[in-house]
Amino acid sequence: CVIFFFNDTATTEIYTLSLHDALPILKFYEKLKTNSGMATVIKPKKELSKKLGFDKINGTTTIKKIYPDRSRWWTGDVRLAGGSYDAQDDDITVGVNIWGSKYRGYAVFNISEIPSNAIIDYVKLYVYTKTISVTSHIATAGIVVKALTVDPLGSPGGEALYNDIGNNSNLNHTGSSYVPSWQPLLGETGLKSINLYTGSLQSSVSAGKQRWAVGFQDVESDYGTTENDDDGIFAGWSSDNRPYCEVTYHIPPPPQLSVSPTDIDLGTHKAGYNFTNQFTVKNSGGGTLTLDMSPPYGWTVSPTGVSLTANQSKSITVTGRFPSNLGSFREGVGVYITSSGGGGQVVWLHGVVEQSPQLSVNPTD
Repeated sequence: CVIFFFNDTATTEIYTLSLHDALPILKFYEKLKTNSGMATVIKPKKELSKKLGFDKINGTTTIKKIYPDRSRWWTGDVRLAGGSYDAQDDDITVGVNIWGSKYRGYAVFNISEIPSNAIIDYVKLYVYTKTISVTSHIATAGIVVKALTVDPLGSPGGEALYNDIGNNSNLNHTGSSYVPSWQPLLGETGLKSINLYTGSLQSSVSAGKQRWAVGFQDVESDYGTTENDDDGIFAGWSSDNRPYCEVTYHIPPPPQLSVSPTDIDLGTHKAGYNFTNQFTVKNSGGGTLTLDMSPPYGWTVSPTGVSLTANQSKSITVTGRFPSNLGSFREGVGVYITSSGGGGQVVWLHGVVEQSPQLSVNPTD
């Protein structure tokens, strides 16, 4: 799957691009990737600059920009100085300042507009660097981004928030070495993008929630050589350059029932003939499809209830006996959807009851 990020940070609108229209861009992406070694930003032609997504198989992919609300405590940091934890609002400071105080930062993003049934595919974070101090440790070691379990807007207290930002379950931490999310450069200012493609990190942006919080930690100051004046300051919620994320998600198609076959010929047999036959149910859509089976009186089905995820199928076995009445018969097995609004389908089974052989002797005397 190729994700396109268009270099248009000013727009806040959401658009979709059909797969037919996207195919030529895919070719361009492969060429760009070969030439540059790595490409995550594709600048489209002018006529395509208003399109920020494309149709994806089994769903439509959309890119949505999410921001901190312009309100207190949506961004900030926690300062550790002299054993005291002090939560601070607005600008995000990370590292150690000139007096030796340690800082861990955070940002909360409003994700209430992401649909509750969305599947998160990709998250890209943008932060605006205001200052990077003169020493090189923060640039060498980098800054780690992690999803928070503590909600900064829930008044957790400075110590709890500080520890949550820097605990050992950091989602960008592998083994005994930290993998920095980004490495600010000395003297660097301006907008910086960070790919949060770590699986557990992107999956923490849970659809249906109201907000999502991340923490920022300077690896060197917390777990390596601590040196004063080794910090970075990034714009907070009150700034025109507040941080934001581009969240790429898709809406999976609804569950859809497919049954095959829907008409079964049992043939011609005598009354009381025992038969066994099968049909297949499948969820040819997305989500989860829950089914119940209802056979005619005296017949059985196995299993009687089925739960199917996207593209999953299940064979259903029907057993029964031919009726006693001669001639044609037709019976239906009801396949009822108990999820996704109900509905269902009937599998018809039919056959012919033939007369049993009878002895006739003539003359008998």
